Amino acid sequence: MGFTPLIHDQNVFRRGNIMISTYVDDFMVLGSSDAAINAVIRQLAKELEVKDFGRVATFLGIQIDHSNDSIRISQPDKVAVVYEDLSLKQCRGAWSPIADEGLITRTGSEALDDAAATRYRSIVGSLLHISIMTRPDIQFAVNQLAQIASNPSMNTMLGLKHLVL
Repeated sequence: MGFTPLIHDQNVFRRGNIMISTYVDDFMVLGSSDAAINAVIRQLAKELEVKDFGRVATFLGIQIDHSNDSIRISQPDKVAVVYEDLSLKQCRGAWSPIADEGLITRTGSEALDDAAATRYRSIVGSLLHISIMTRPDIQFAVNQLAQIASNPSMNTMLGLKHLVL
């Protein structure tokens, strides 16, 4: 069919402006027009058993919303788990994802106990996944908090909560 794998991701294949993303036995065809996408699906159907579910709404836990001129991706379920882990029910929001420098330093605050430190690391891991997949705008702040994951403090937990707010 003339598709070649991307150099940095061997599970994504490209031919011109058409891409196929694969994961185990699922795949998603992306292209600039419905006609081009449907042509690829017909070609694939000649070789494989294919079920066309139409426009993708979710893929690997990522919610995909289509409008006339854009596509929006998000991970509301993953974010909801982070809110729940931090016991945040209602929050007012923050102007910037990174807190004051005092909330991301290694010193000046009491260390977290083992259970809270494990919880901190788990939440930071979830936020790393979210920032890589759908929220690059928070990546710097998450990376700052991840650098402290080996010895988090009360201040860094506040910085983590600030980011999620």
